[in-house]
Amino acid sequence: MSDAPSSEPLRPNPHARRWRVAALVILVLGLVSAGVDYRLVSRSQLDLDDPSMLAFNKKEHHQMGEFFGKSGYLIDDLVAELGKPGVQSALILALAGLLAWGCWIFSRLPEVPNHNDFFKPSGEKPTD
Repeated sequence: MSDAPSSEPLRPNPHARRWRVAALVILVLGLVSAGVDYRLVSRSQLDLDDPSMLAFNKKEHHQMGEFFGKSGYLIDDLVAELGKPGVQSALILALAGLLAWGCWIFSRLPEVPNHNDFFKPSGEKPTD
């Protein structure tokens, strides 16, 4: 196989529009679902802010630390943070942004020429 670049210019990806539309749909769905999640979870959090549960939560946190050490405290804090609506919404937005960015990058890639594709059956042999 020769390493020389081919004289054929790279054509734009024919599926670029689909990737861009997918990126836009992912962003819109991410924004909507983050807003809905924030709204629903913040409403349900009002019931959980009971002051009588404070002593129970402290005992539970202490017990988790006794059983699992410092990693138990970290896991308990992580689970408590993931229960907050702002953190959940931020994670949803970050994931949607990452997926949309990936789709956008795929839309910018040029079409790969397949004239030397070894695995596709054709009448010609691939050139070396």
